[in-house]
Amino acid sequence: MDHLYYKPSGKVSISFFIFSALFLLFSIPILSIAYIYLIHYIPFVYANILITIGCGCVVGFIFNLASKLGKARNSVVVIICTIIAMCFLKYLQWCVYIPMVFSEVYGAVDLTFGEVLVESAVFFVNPAGVFEYVALINEYGVWSIRDIVVTGVFLAIVWVIEFLLMTGAAVLVSLNQPKFPFSEKSNGWYKKMPEKIDIDVPQDFNALVENMENGDFSGLIRLAKEEKEDEMNFLRLTFCQPPQDSSDNPYYISIDQITVTNDNEDKQKENSLVEYLSINHEVVGEIIQKPKIAVEGVS
Repeated sequence: MDHLYYKPSGKVSISFFIFSALFLLFSIPILSIAYIYLIHYIPFVYANILITIGCGCVVGFIFNLASKLGKARNSVVVIICTIIAMCFLKYLQWCVYIPMVFSEVYGAVDLTFGEVLVESAVFFVNPAGVFEYVALINEYGVWSIRDIVVTGVFLAIVWVIEFLLMTGAAVLVSLNQPKFPFSEKSNGWYKKMPEKIDIDVPQDFNALVENMENGDFSGLIRLAKEEKEDEMNFLRLTFCQPPQDSSDNPYYISIDQITVTNDNEDKQKENSLVEYLSINHEVVGEIIQKPKIAVEGVS
C-alpha cells in the first residue's frame, strides 16, 4: 500500500547545501541583530514569544526555499541542517546580546550601535569569551519579575525554552518542501493545482478511503458532483499535478477536514485526513469537471 501514497526518495543534491549556505550567510547576521534588539526593546512577554517563533519561521522558510531550489527530498537532512543553523544563529545572537547588555543594562561601557556590532565581531571569533560572559549574565540577570531579578537555573530554563520554541518553529516550516511530491522521472517538483473542491463528509469515510486505495473513486466523484449542504463541517480536496503532464506520473490528492469554529465562518480548523494519495489524471478531471487538464491524447 505504500506505493499508493507519495514517499520522498530521500535524495539531496549538492545545490541544496550551496543555496542554504548562501541564504544563511546573508540572512542570519541581519536576523540575529533584529531579533536581539526587538526582544530587548519590546517589554511584552507575548510579543516576545511571537517574535521568537517568527524568527524560527524565517529560518525554516530559508531552508524551505533552499530545499525547493536545491531539490532536497530528504527530511532528515533538512532537519539536521536546520538545527545546526539554529545553533549558529543562537551563537551569533549571543555575540550581539553580550555587548548590548553590558552597555545598555549594566552600564559598564557606553557603546553606539556600530560599536556593539564591532564588539559582536570580536566575540564571534572568541567562543570562550562568549561562554564566560553568558555565565556572568546568568549570574546577575537582565530582567525581573515583580522586582525580583531572574537569574541562575530559572533564567537558563527560559533560555532553553526560547531556543526550543525557535528551533521547533524552524523545523516545522522547513519540512513543507521536502515532503512535497517530486517527480524523479521529470526531475521537478509537482505543482499544487488551484482548484479546491469542498464536499460533505460521507457517513463512512474509512470505507471511502479504502475504495480509493483500491482504485475505486466513484464514491468521491459522486460526492464532488453533489451540492455541499453542511457549511460548518466538510471535506476539502486538493490536487497536485506533475511538472510535465505524462502518463508516467500520477496526480496526487489530499483531503482535509474543515471545521468552522465561529458563526462568521472566517475561522476554520483544518485536520489532514489523507495526504498525497495517488490518483489518475482522468479521475481528477472528472472531479473538478475540467477535462482540459488531461494529458495529450486524452480528451
